[in-house]
Amino acid sequence: WIINNNYNSKIVPIVLIADKSPLLVTSVLGILLSGTAYNIIDKNYPSKRIESYINILQPKLILNLCDYDFSTFNELNDLLNIKNISYDYELNKLDGISNNISNDISNNIEIDEYDICSYAFTSGTEGTPKVVQGIYGSLTYFYDWMGSKFNIETGKERFSLLSGISHDPF
Repeated sequence: WIINNNYNSKIVPIVLIADKSPLLVTSVLGILLSGTAYNIIDKNYPSKRIESYINILQPKLILNLCDYDFSTFNELNDLLNIKNISYDYELNKLDGISNNISNDISNNIEIDEYDICSYAFTSGTEGTPKVVQGIYGSLTYFYDWMGSKFNIETGKERFSLLSGISHDPF
């Protein structure tokens, strides 16, 4: 809802600073549903790397899902639109956004298979990170391929993918 009404862009990404959590999963799914591109940055990366990624991407919004401290980013702080969001699992309550959120998840956003859905970084051959764009077509075909390759029956099988949260399998 936040994304559809305020920050939707098919090109400019939303950056998630996160650790592994259910909140990260639901945030990515919400961003994908809105047709917006995303990038996940692991909160454990060195601050210089995080700052470099943010400088390169120039996101419209940063969702801080893990209480990351941005105070060291002196030059960037005035430019960043950061929303600190947390989830209280005991109270089953989301903090950091309005409580009057609509449950209507319908949207009229058309997503083409060539639209960008994610941004990931390579280490870069000269030491400067390079951006790799993932597209929705790869995302949707990836699951079809996995289903046929590993004989997965929809709704009956489970699998896990173990990698860093910033890894891009697309």
